[in-house]
This record gives sequence, structure tokens and C-alpha cells, in this order.
Amino acid sequence: MSTRRATQLSRLLASVPTIKQFHTISKSIVPKNWPSNVQFIQQMKPLLPAVFSTEIVPLNSKVAITKILDPNHPVRGHFGLHAAVDIPANTTIGFYIGEIITHNPKDPAYLYYIGTINNVTYYIDAKEYGNEMRFVNDYRKIAPTPNVKFSKLMSPNTPFDIKVQLSTLRDISQGEELLVDYGSCYWTD
Repeated sequence: MSTRRATQLSRLLASVPTIKQFHTISKSIVPKNWPSNVQFIQQMKPLLPAVFSTEIVPLNSKVAITKILDPNHPVRGHFGLHAAVDIPANTTIGFYIGEIITHNPKDPAYLYYIGTINNVTYYIDAKEYGNEMRFVNDYRKIAPTPNVKFSKLMSPNTPFDIKVQLSTLRDISQGEELLVDYGSCYWTD
């Protein structure tokens, strides 16, 4: 690693919130229908020594977490993310936030593969910590195509500053479920 990059990394590590600071986010500010077994967070749960964006993300007024009651829906009884307002095509809805981990857990639910950096593989795991974006379901068996997509955004000036953005692929009507393509590797059957 170059001296310049090592200096940048040292500065970033110094600015990362401690675990104590991380857990001081108000528990009173949670979206409607938030499950009690998941901690709502508004910034990435850091994993040292890797540094990812720790920007605080506000509650999202564009979306609503809704319990799926349709008996024909593949995740009936669980939750989905729906548009709370009409959302135009190519609109950023929010960022996928969770705990940064370096191992692939047995349960891939709520897992987003970031990539390999300096021979370490990173994931965002939103199973126990997350925000509204963790409720985006896969489009298969629900719609012909996805209406939103995840994109990795990397800062050209800051190592490890990676965000995962959710944005619309087309106009989405109020009440419509947001559906993404999890990818064929997610499905084993």
C-alpha cells in the first residue's frame, strides 16, 4: 500500500464512530411496521479496519414498509417495500445499510456482496441491523421484471468509501411494491 493511501486510510479510521457512538442512534425514530427483532440504523455499522461510508441516512419518505397479506405472494406474512408516493424513473430511493461483514453467513437473506478489496471479501448484512431498503423483495414470482436496481457507488478519492444505492428503473406508482433482481446465484432451486 502506498504511503499516501496508508495516510488516507489512517485518517479515515480515526474518523469512524466507535461502537458506543454507533449505538447511540435514537431508537425512537423508526419507520412504521419496523420489526422488533431488527435494529433500525441510519448509518453503516462499521467493521474495522475496513472503512465504509458512515454518513447518516434520514428516514425515507418515498417508501413504506408493508406486511404482505396476498396469499399468492411468495413472501406472504413477511414484509415488502412499497412506494409511499409516485416515484419517477431514474430516481435514487435510498441506500442499502447494514453491518459490514467479511464472511459469507449460512443465511444469505438480507446480504449484499460488495466485493473484494485487498484480498478481503466484504458484504453488507442487513439481517440484524438495517434500514428500509432491507425489505426490497426479488421480482421473481411477483412481476415480469424488476422496477428498481442496486448500484455500487465508489468514491474516486477515498479508499473504501462504498455506498449501495437503490434507484428506480421506470416510473413507479404510489402503493406499488419495489422489486429488484437478487441475481440467479441467490436462488438455489
